[in-house]
Amino acid sequence: MILLLIAFLFVGKKFALKTVAVSVLFPLMLDILLRYPLTELYDEPMLSALFAGTLLGAGSGIVLRSGAS
Repeated sequence: MILLLIAFLFVGKKFALKTVAVSVLFPLMLDILLRYPLTELYDEPMLSALFAGTLLGAGSGIVLRSGAS
């Protein structure tokens, strides 16, 4: 909580609000996605790695492009 207040003071309100939003949405989305496992991907390690890399790259790109951390 103290780090969030420091970020609010030094970096700005917009950045601090984005950080709070991501801190709430990430566990929520993770919980939703874990309820529906993609068992087809477990059998194909190469396909699983391809999907993981694509999703991580796209997610990182969206986060960085929006100015969040």
